[in-house]
Amino acid sequence: MGKPNKEKKKPVPAPRKTAACGKGLKDYPYENMPPVFVDDSVVEPDAKNNPDGAKFKKRPPKKEVLVYDTPRPIVHKVEPKAQAANPVARPSATGANAVHEAVPLAQFEDYIHKKKKRTYRDGNGFLKDYEDLPAPVKHACSVGKKRANKEKNRYANILPYDDTRVVLEKLPNKPNSDYVNASYIDGFDEPRKYIATQGPTKVSVDDMWRMVWQENVSKIVMLTNLRDGVKEKCDKYWPDDTTTYGNITVRLMNEVEHNGYIVREFTLAIKSQKRLRQVCQFHFTAWPGDGLPKESAKLIEFIKAVREFRPDGAGPMVVHCSTGTGRTGLFIVLDAMLDQVEKEGRVDIWNFTRSMRDKRIGVIQSALHYEFIFDTLLNTLKCAETTVKSA
Repeated sequence: MGKPNKEKKKPVPAPRKTAACGKGLKDYPYENMPPVFVDDSVVEPDAKNNPDGAKFKKRPPKKEVLVYDTPRPIVHKVEPKAQAANPVARPSATGANAVHEAVPLAQFEDYIHKKKKRTYRDGNGFLKDYEDLPAPVKHACSVGKKRANKEKNRYANILPYDDTRVVLEKLPNKPNSDYVNASYIDGFDEPRKYIATQGPTKVSVDDMWRMVWQENVSKIVMLTNLRDGVKEKCDKYWPDDTTTYGNITVRLMNEVEHNGYIVREFTLAIKSQKRLRQVCQFHFTAWPGDGLPKESAKLIEFIKAVREFRPDGAGPMVVHCSTGTGRTGLFIVLDAMLDQVEKEGRVDIWNFTRSMRDKRIGVIQSALHYEFIFDTLLNTLKCAETTVKSA
């Protein structure tokens, strides 16, 4: 008898190395989106089974319901290493029980450097802080789910919560005309300072301007381009000259292009009220379609321009990207933290993010986004300090 053929064993590929969590904005190529750890609870909501996002799946459904403003990083599963003889103790408090204190401004840079040096096993890196954020409370989205409002939603599973949605005044004989996919977000110390909303669709452009008029908005922050390749991200909701949306006439008065952003000035009028309002739109055009900004100079200049425009008696600031979640959430946290620095001399990103995630689904989508906030805020503060010294 011949010897039995031995089955050849296939070589086991070496595990792929994951990117170290903790590189800063200056030396971290955000736009390349390297492998990082992410919280599966913020991957992609299953719109078919639960549009509110209570159930999640790792692969998007065949019918795309959500395109994040920055693509989801590649996730590499890392097998747990054998326990060391003297393992590093990690804090047990997570989620709702986690405690994170505000950071004094004088300690902020050192705080970031320490976070970047520590690993996930240490229990003190940015990833651990992000995972400490409790899962957002699931609120009802019954109005956004109505069949009559379906076409007004750009993404089927990004809906405003009933208790924080912007309620429009109903139009005559139109019972569902009070709906717009927009949510109130509290500021650092000012209730409803922001309105986070999606990029308008063709059927919701009129509602956008109705909301701007009703809420006495004087500042719109736009964080997406109209298209990303062949994919539409936002309908062009403003005129090149003068256009009437519903009963609101919008006229473009001025348009100035800067390095990385455009500022447009409009006047709004309703014939029956015989008065004009001024609205300024700040459109950031330098955000790459496939990631986060590589460097912060253009974004810092943009934030500065937005904050310098402070008309008296204005209502909430409207902030939108395509979904009204990713980039929108990043900008709101940055703006709110700059307010806190001005008034208290400290920064409380973790607790503000925790509160904001309870107001609109999907804001701050990954640990990478969370760390990006710290890096950008630090660079913004440094830029402001340099400007003051050179003045």
